[in-house]
Amino acid sequence: HLGEFLFATKTYHDSKNTPEAMRCLLDVLEFAMVVPRGGDLGARNVGVHYEAYSQLVAWALVDRVDARTAREAVARLTQRETRRWPLSENLREDLRQGGVAQKLFEFQAGPISTWETKLPVTTASGDLGTLWNRAQVVYGGPKALIEAADRCVQQARERLKTPWQPNRPKLSIHVPSHPWTESTYADMEQADYLFRTQAKLLRTHLALRAYFLERGSYPKSLEILVKAGYLKALPGDPYAPTQRTPLQYRLSGKTFLLWSVGPDGKDDGGQGPLANRKQPTGRSFSGDIVGKDYSYYKVIYKKASPS
Repeated sequence: HLGEFLFATKTYHDSKNTPEAMRCLLDVLEFAMVVPRGGDLGARNVGVHYEAYSQLVAWALVDRVDARTAREAVARLTQRETRRWPLSENLREDLRQGGVAQKLFEFQAGPISTWETKLPVTTASGDLGTLWNRAQVVYGGPKALIEAADRCVQQARERLKTPWQPNRPKLSIHVPSHPWTESTYADMEQADYLFRTQAKLLRTHLALRAYFLERGSYPKSLEILVKAGYLKALPGDPYAPTQRTPLQYRLSGKTFLLWSVGPDGKDDGGQGPLANRKQPTGRSFSGDIVGKDYSYYKVIYKKASPS
């Protein structure tokens, strides 16, 4: 089914059949919601990548859809969000299956039980990182290493119960461990917030598109969209200090600006990460998340564009 969706999306996109291309993208987005359900972090990662693909291409189509397609897309996206599988449940499943640390290490260097007798001076691939990880297991013990990584998962699950906070403290592991563990949980957490935010921006943008095509102008506020029935409720900003804070919206001439305050929690007036601004390091970056701005995808995926 996924292959059919992707093939159809490309076919309809190339033939400029925007309504069918958008419907196929929504099918892929629904598929992305199904994949993580009941799975571990591996399943989550697959769903995240399909959601990224779908959102990027949908943003390229959003200003080409007709009013009917825009309304249908808003309805499907609203329903789809109710089926989004919580990241905390994927973390719980990972623990139940034996821990992500053990699975990763066995994938990289063979069963952990053999590490203490398989510590070479050099590795065939010249991977010093693998050599260092093996050395840490010898001196720290594989059991302690896995237990520490699983404590990290528990911390991550507890942190997901609280609202987003800028400059969130790193998850702590108190014995020598693989650096992948903390960074991967942080990446997953960042991706979860990013895609939930982009989903709300996309849904609101489509509602604004339908309103404009049917009424000839954009509304003065998002509250008008709700009163007119284009949205069921004001879209909350996942990055705001409180979930009751809606996305930011401002009319600008004959068009509009729609944005989230982003991971730093500061409202920059709809200014996303720009080349002339001080760029962030690691996963702590500044600037608002603006609809149709792909900068934040590039932070997570290194390279991303609508094409």
